[in-house]
Amino acid sequence: MKRLLISTFALAFLTLIVSLSLVTKSAESVACGNPTIYNEFGVPVNYYGGIIKVNSNDFPDEASGIIQYPLKIKNSNTQAITLRINVTSSLKNIVFPLEINMAANQDKTPFNLNVDIRREKAGTLLLSGSCENGLPLPDGAINFFIETEVNQPVRECKNTIMSCGLDADNCQDLRTLNGCYNGVYRKYSCTSNNPTFAESCSDFCCREVYGPKGVCKSIGGVRQCSGPSQSVSLNVTNGKVSRSLNIDLLSPGTTNVLSSLTINGTGSMSTSSPKVDFKARFDNDKFIFMLKNTTVSSLGTKANLKIDAVSPSLSTLSVYRAFYVELPNGVEFSNIHLRMKYKDLSFRSENQISLYKCSNYNPDTNVCTSEWSKITSTLDGDYITANVTSFSAYLVGEPTTTTTTQSSGGSSGGSSGGSSGGSSGGSSSSSSSSSSSSRSSSGGGLTVTKGSETDTTGFTDFPKSTEVEAGSSVTVSGKFTTKHRPSLDNVVFAAKGILTTWYSFEPSKIDSLAYGGSEPVALTINVPETAIAKTYAVTLQASSGSSTTTYEKSIDLIVKAKPVATTTTVEQVTVNATTVPEEKSSLPTGAFLFASTLLAKGWYVIVALVGLALVIKFYPRGTRIKGSAHKVDDYLPAHEDYVEVKAEPVQKEVKAERKVQKKVADPKMEEARKKMIEEIRQKAMREQKKR
Repeated sequence: MKRLLISTFALAFLTLIVSLSLVTKSAESVACGNPTIYNEFGVPVNYYGGIIKVNSNDFPDEASGIIQYPLKIKNSNTQAITLRINVTSSLKNIVFPLEINMAANQDKTPFNLNVDIRREKAGTLLLSGSCENGLPLPDGAINFFIETEVNQPVRECKNTIMSCGLDADNCQDLRTLNGCYNGVYRKYSCTSNNPTFAESCSDFCCREVYGPKGVCKSIGGVRQCSGPSQSVSLNVTNGKVSRSLNIDLLSPGTTNVLSSLTINGTGSMSTSSPKVDFKARFDNDKFIFMLKNTTVSSLGTKANLKIDAVSPSLSTLSVYRAFYVELPNGVEFSNIHLRMKYKDLSFRSENQISLYKCSNYNPDTNVCTSEWSKITSTLDGDYITANVTSFSAYLVGEPTTTTTTQSSGGSSGGSSGGSSGGSSGGSSSSSSSSSSSSRSSSGGGLTVTKGSETDTTGFTDFPKSTEVEAGSSVTVSGKFTTKHRPSLDNVVFAAKGILTTWYSFEPSKIDSLAYGGSEPVALTINVPETAIAKTYAVTLQASSGSSTTTYEKSIDLIVKAKPVATTTTVEQVTVNATTVPEEKSSLPTGAFLFASTLLAKGWYVIVALVGLALVIKFYPRGTRIKGSAHKVDDYLPAHEDYVEVKAEPVQKEVKAERKVQKKVADPKMEEARKKMIEEIRQKAMREQKKR
């Protein structure tokens, strides 16, 4: 029995080791853990419900605006991660979202969280992200509090129609705002100290705009002021050639579209509304602007609008996208709402992204004759937005001296000097190019938009697919050819569908490629061991500051799982265990063999061999043991080897012994039992008689 217990223990021990091995393997391939975030004092904050408090007293010089709250982050994972920090609605436009890329095993790294500390606020930072192998990071939440000085509570207006506003020094009497606006009547109210209004079409207000012919009627299911139809003709160019522009005329202050048109050069549209919000979308919605409360008649019968993407070069800014706009003379509007897409660009730090304006820009020379000035802007989803009053040129970029952690769209360790490649779309006037091309392996450059470029420019000679094992690398080669006139300048290569840490181009950039030129390009993909085995749709991209097109080529990257090698020791055990089918083998079989196969590498082999040795050492041999599942034939001659025969457990003998034990009783105990029963019976009879 002792030997059987030892054998059972050895089997259980080996099974435990197998389980631990499988769990370890599974954990490596499933996901990575959350990073560690440290507050301004270097104290770690619980990823799942921790607290961060920002006190305006700690920032006396910045108490009137936005501060950069210093935090640190540590990635203890063996693979790179991307962490995204978003906020709940109570912190919107108070704490600004952020996206951070971390290398594998990256130690404490500082980063700044932009926080508006002018008001007391409370909310939650929502943490999410992804691992290098594509699986998600655990979702987390950190409670975030902004505290102002205790002795200086925030002063507010009274939240009434006569006292409304967030600034106690500038409370508004909203009664003075009630009245006619563009043919409709507005009635104002105050909600949470924010002025709000309700509109209704009024014939009285409509006639103020159109005269006697003005009338309220249903247009598209909405009751609106209507009058004589007015026609507007537009000519859209960059000053030299035609440009394409999507235009929507909306009811002022609403999303109700009155008229829409896609203009490629010249087009016309009409509306019966005297004033509209003139919305224009350029370069596949990379650049959007809206002229609020535009007087339709001020556009004239033929308005010339100039628009294009430009490529300014600045030593102090990394320019990611820039546009030039020249409005028709005499256009009347209240203000301009500007939106420029930035999420698809390569940048280093999202919290450094800003909008810059040049009041006097020469698109022919790509020179700002005034200066580039930073304007107040807000990050809104994929766009950076601002309200402005005039046009010339606007760009999105960041200072070249920044050293903060890059965002998701960025290339790791990107160039920090000079322009990163200019605009994302459109063509600009360029100087004569050299007939030969020069190449550079430095980073930089941006993804530009699709346009009307010919199909003869782009990637050639690249394979349709390539295979690679996880933990290995593969290189695919081809060419990049151009038929762009006069040349393609600042051509930058990138890949979509895989992480930026997986790939590299050689060269990564071509400074200039003349018409008809061709350059060899090689893409090297390093697939980490933690990558999921599947087919990745990889898109090669080439962008240029002098073209409106993104040139693309699709390649299927087939990642296969890395095979697990087995040792010859385990194979030999398997052979020995199956060579004598008629006899009981002394080598491990069944679960033992399965465990040995799984543990056939590393330190697991040593543990497995120790367990096997215990089984072989104490396994019963040549001795008849009562109750054993094995027995030896007693009638073999002494000079012959015994034959061990597997037999079923002798269960009948065990049952017989147990029955005999139950029938044997102690006479004294039996006599005492009978005596007690008799006494109980006599007592019961006496009790019965008393009743």
